[in-house]
Amino acid sequence: MTNPHFRKLLGALVAASVQFGTLGFAFADTTILNVSYDPTRELYKQFDEAFVAHWKAETGET
Repeated sequence: MTNPHFRKLLGALVAASVQFGTLGFAFADTTILNVSYDPTRELYKQFDEAFVAHWKAETGET
C-alpha cells in the first residue's frame, strides 16, 4: 500500500507539470517554415547512384 500523502504529492506534481509545461507553448514565439523536399530528393538521388556504383565495385552485386 502506498502512503496517501505521497499519492497526493505525486498527483499535485503531475498536475503542476502538465499545467506549467503547456504554458511554455502558449508564450513561445513559434514560426512554421514550409519548405520543398526537392533539395533532399536530389541529394538522395545522387547519393543512391554513388552508393550503387560503390556497392557494385566492392561486392560485384547489383
